[in-house]
Amino acid sequence: MVLCSRKSLKERKYAGVLLRVPAWKINRLEAGREETSPPQVEVDSSSSDCHHLTSLPVTSQYFSLNSKSSWAATSGVSCEDHKQTKAPDKLVGVLKLLGSMLLSIPLELVHSIVDKLDKPSDILALALTCRFLKDILIPFVLNYREIVTVWETRYFPLWKRLAQDPSLAQNVRNLRVEVDLPGPPITIVDSDESTPESLEITIFQGLGHMSNLVEFSWSRSYGSSFVSIDFNTLFATLRNSCPMLNTLNLWDRVIPNAAAQEELTSRNASLCQLRDIESFTYKVFLYDSIALQQVSPPHLIKFLSLNPSLRVVRLELDWSHPEEQESIGDLHLPSLQTFEFTGFQLQHRSTIPRFLSNHPSLEIVKTDAAFRVDDFSVGALPNLREFQLQRLNAGWINLCLGGPPLRVLNGIWLEEGEIYGNDSLEFKALQRVSSTLETVYVFFELPDTPISWVHEAVPNATVITEHWG
Repeated sequence: MVLCSRKSLKERKYAGVLLRVPAWKINRLEAGREETSPPQVEVDSSSSDCHHLTSLPVTSQYFSLNSKSSWAATSGVSCEDHKQTKAPDKLVGVLKLLGSMLLSIPLELVHSIVDKLDKPSDILALALTCRFLKDILIPFVLNYREIVTVWETRYFPLWKRLAQDPSLAQNVRNLRVEVDLPGPPITIVDSDESTPESLEITIFQGLGHMSNLVEFSWSRSYGSSFVSIDFNTLFATLRNSCPMLNTLNLWDRVIPNAAAQEELTSRNASLCQLRDIESFTYKVFLYDSIALQQVSPPHLIKFLSLNPSLRVVRLELDWSHPEEQESIGDLHLPSLQTFEFTGFQLQHRSTIPRFLSNHPSLEIVKTDAAFRVDDFSVGALPNLREFQLQRLNAGWINLCLGGPPLRVLNGIWLEEGEIYGNDSLEFKALQRVSSTLETVYVFFELPDTPISWVHEAVPNATVITEHWG
């Protein structure tokens, strides 16, 4: 339905929707003049961009395809717009409210405001202020803020849409590639396009449009491997196309046919290209007969050193090169607050204590490394709030004697034959942090091990005990 001549119309696009608005209205809006009557608007139904109004969006949580290959939303947002609606009804709803919105807010300004909103709750609150914003923001912005998917050909339609429409891909802030997804089964798309190789190409095309991506998480299933693209391509794409990226979570699943040493040492080379990362998680999972010593990421230390903005580092892997073991102890990340590391096979037990002592800003430390009392000087971590140990060690004693604002101490391991009591160094260490300590985890080997001294040292803390023998 055309309500004014095409010659008097100017085109405006928002969220991939091509709108034609009367030229007199655009001119007055740009001049800052107010209007008292709604403009007449035409939606270009012939434009390829208008498919956004006639197709249902992808959900922000999980995706499913019905028999007609339309997107069926299953997100947690409670809104009637998530139900499949006929195209004419949606067009009528947009047309009814579009005119009144243009009286006060140009579409360019709406887009600029929404682009600054990262939290889904903020977007939803804005969307519920009026139906016009609701019809645009929920299906085309909110549903794309966070995408959780699986690297499988059945998700090809999702990636094809993102690859073909940069305006949608630019709305993505959090992309998670998971091993599997709960929820209803997804119909396999029977198409010549949906091959593993075409899927890889399409995924990287879509990823290349995600200029506002903030967080990327990667976790692929057992037995999966690249066809024509590798990890270096992935990291290079993130570096070149995602300048806002600050959170990177990688779960590397090493399978036997990828266990050649030359492949393992070269496939992470482009990781060092990434900059301004604030949170980094790297875990290696091994299958079948692959030995821990075969996995050696030589580029990891360099990556850490080139990202001084790191606040969170979580590592779960094995190192086999002695020179790399020593170099991690010399790293300095001035903003580091959380450091977790498990699975390390270190030849020099002083390496990790040296690293921790170099980072007094640390607030959370979780490790399975064994420490001695003298591995840390008193007060080495003055800001420590949570300390978790997974092995027999006494490294916590000197840290507690320094009086940090410790709230959680997970890992007081009581050994058989040792004498603990009110005169022990352990008792004094717990007393030093009793004013802030909220939870203590105590592990003992013998069922009759006395722990009353722990309750006396920290009377206001919750003491959780576990028999590990």
